[in-house]
Amino acid sequence: MSVSRELGETVSGATLMVLSSIVTGLAGFIFWVLVTKIAGVYVLGVASAVFSAASIAGTIASAGLAIAVLRETSAVGIEATGSSILFSIALGVAAALIAIPLSRLIGYGGVLAVVAALMALFTVIGQSVNGCLLGRGLFHELFASSVAASIAKIGVGVALVSVGLGVVGVLLGCLAYGLAAVTVGLTFLAVLGVLRKPRLDYLKSIAELTASNYPFVFSGQLLYMLNIYLYVLLGGGVVSTGALYISLMAILLLASIPGSLVSAGLSVSMRRRADTIRDGLRIGLAAVTPLVVVVSFLPSRLLELLSPKLASSGPVLAVLLASIPPLAIVSAEIMRLNAARRKGMLALIGVIRLAVMATLLPILVPRLGSLGAALAFTIAVLAPIPLAREVIDRKIATASLIQVAAIAVSLLGVRGVGAAIIAGLLSLALIHELRILTLSEAVSVVKAIIAGVIRGAYRG
Repeated sequence: MSVSRELGETVSGATLMVLSSIVTGLAGFIFWVLVTKIAGVYVLGVASAVFSAASIAGTIASAGLAIAVLRETSAVGIEATGSSILFSIALGVAAALIAIPLSRLIGYGGVLAVVAALMALFTVIGQSVNGCLLGRGLFHELFASSVAASIAKIGVGVALVSVGLGVVGVLLGCLAYGLAAVTVGLTFLAVLGVLRKPRLDYLKSIAELTASNYPFVFSGQLLYMLNIYLYVLLGGGVVSTGALYISLMAILLLASIPGSLVSAGLSVSMRRRADTIRDGLRIGLAAVTPLVVVVSFLPSRLLELLSPKLASSGPVLAVLLASIPPLAIVSAEIMRLNAARRKGMLALIGVIRLAVMATLLPILVPRLGSLGAALAFTIAVLAPIPLAREVIDRKIATASLIQVAAIAVSLLGVRGVGAAIIAGLLSLALIHELRILTLSEAVSVVKAIIAGVIRGAYRG
């Protein structure tokens, strides 16, 4: 069974996006393991709280920017790149000004607030740079930028923590990631002749697209970082804050697999006029299902790799794993709505997610701690599912149920390496037998990836 050229382009582009996410995620995991071993869990908790404040500031100022830049540079071309970067600088300055009071509000002012502001600035600019790379099909350059930024993060952060800078050293490592990503990305755009002078008409267009995507992206990003920030405000302890943060980052890494496929599907759909979003979702869920199943049986063991103090937070990670199917499904629906320019539905989905989480956090956290925060997050991402019926079919629903069943068994107390191996193999068999992704189709997908990624057949 072969795949179409459009689907091949989707999976090959998405593969490099996923590889970029994997590099970033693994580098982040290594980074947090090393700094936690060197400086302790307390430093992890404080640094994750300040990082969350910076991320929230960036979200408040620029939610919707990344999708807007991706769409505009795909549709208009290289003429929109300079306008995209200039607009992101303005939003980045606003984010920096917001980050300072947010950091102070949770008790971290002075140098920590300044570093938070700089992290917010370069995070916002980096969104635009990455959007330009993706919009022009420069997936290889995006990957190279991610590798360079990850190396900078580990090198700078671990070195500074090793000489005794503690929380400041950790945050400067995070800042080094953003600075390196922007520098390398802009260098690629300039050297390849993709960067153009800003134009007022494109600035206006990008601003309008950013506004139309703002509610959904705002709610989505705040689901991650507001969860941490509010958990701290509601009295969450330093150790449990660190465990919640690491668990959410693990979910981000796993969700990036189907997420990248539906994002690439939007780009291909716009340029090729062939809808590949649903097939991208199906393939993405099929790929991530065995990983979710295995991790669901090993949550405490994986957290224990960071610190023995985090092992007791295994149920938090297990509950958060249940959010991956709805995250993927709703993301696919959002891409479909973007393609159809249905701005009202985009806003509605975002408002629903944010309202549910803001309502549940104050209720569940005082009673259940970090587990309550995890439950609030999972329920919030599940809430808009009735509005995403258009992208759900039997295969997508079945892949989601396999993941949820494994998580349920794990929460009932069945865990361990043996159980993880058996369940992982069983999930692979079910994916093939239920024709969610057959072996022959998987082989065709791999061939498409080789053609697109290694040979560059679909680049540009």
